[in-house]
Amino acid sequence: WIQFRRSASLQGAAALRRDPAMAEGDTPKDVETPKEDIKLAEIGRCAYAGYYFILFFAFWFGAARFDVDGDGDFDPSDVQAYLADHGFISNNKMTPRTSQAKAKAKATIRPARKTKPPARKPASAEDVIRRVTACKVVPVVKINALAEGVPLARALKEGGIDVIEITFRTACAAEAIREVCKSVEGVCVGAGTVLTPAQVDEALAGGADFIVSPGFDPAVARRCRARGALYLPGVITPTEVLMVTSGFKLKNLKFFPASNFGGAGTLKSYAAVFPDVTFMPTGGVTEENIRSFTSMPNVIAAGGSWFVSDDLVKKAAASNDWSEICSAAKRAAQAARGT
Repeated sequence: WIQFRRSASLQGAAALRRDPAMAEGDTPKDVETPKEDIKLAEIGRCAYAGYYFILFFAFWFGAARFDVDGDGDFDPSDVQAYLADHGFISNNKMTPRTSQAKAKAKATIRPARKTKPPARKPASAEDVIRRVTACKVVPVVKINALAEGVPLARALKEGGIDVIEITFRTACAAEAIREVCKSVEGVCVGAGTVLTPAQVDEALAGGADFIVSPGFDPAVARRCRARGALYLPGVITPTEVLMVTSGFKLKNLKFFPASNFGGAGTLKSYAAVFPDVTFMPTGGVTEENIRSFTSMPNVIAAGGSWFVSDDLVKKAAASNDWSEICSAAKRAAQAARGT
């Protein structure tokens, strides 16, 4: 561009010498600009455009990123140092100041970029079924206050129950699952009363190993399958059992509400027609009748809440004495195992 302007000035001066009557600012029509100068002018325009683009990008991206020398300001030497660091220009084109800035930038130890921890994978379905079958009784828990979750899980574990189902019946359920999974080692945690795929994601993000629903929902089933989590949907009728087992290949189901629909007698009938299906009856299970369920070959465990009722949990939380729940858990485990 500079060369083009210089050439135009020289040609204009020559034209004035040839025609003194022509005004100084006029452009002679009979003077053609050499092609070499036009080419140089085009290259100059591109260079200027690139230069301003780099400056615009630098300010848009953030001047602090290009403050290589760390002096708190942003100037062309910082841009040169940044471009040299990334191989856009050669090092011999840099000024002594930018060379020093580059060396200083390299000497500075930059902290490692923080990465998100990988999403926790739930335990395999086989492992969960093994744990539930060994435990025989699954406490169905409603956490009313977040502070109740961890001491309750510890009391249950001390009482011999290492499986817990925390239901999505309160606003703090997801956080309670997270706290129990983080703070109580060796407990298999399930999420109960799960009604939507979003709740599946919340529960599994908190560390839950299995999902329980009062009924069957195809969207929840698909989400659990995609996430690799065991899904125990609630069923009652033979038609529901057929639909879930044949359509979604689920072989471990929740029988709910058990006491309202024949209890152990209904499950006994199902054993003959659905030999490959196992159940976890819940609803109306007590310390007195739990063994009638857990003694059946097609029952892996029974769920109940009589030993983790709201009154017992509130009393223990208020006094910070969880011994009563620990004792109740021991009795429930012994009743379920027949010992």
